[in-house]
Amino acid sequence: RPFDPSGLCRDQLMQEAISNRRKLKANESDVLFKKANAARALALDRQRAEEKRKEQKDLVSSSFSS
Repeated sequence: RPFDPSGLCRDQLMQEAISNRRKLKANESDVLFKKANAARALALDRQRAEEKRKEQKDLVSSSFSS
């Protein structure tokens, strides 16, 4: 049977396509993961800022009442 380079190329291209798709999927989930982490961090920061604001408000109002 003669050597068929086109078959080899096709197999190689298929393999590359599969591995590229896998890389893309991994990259996609990585991006989603990072976005979720960023959103969570942002929410925590907002919560902390809100708590600080409340504490300062309480301090101010308690110093006025005494």
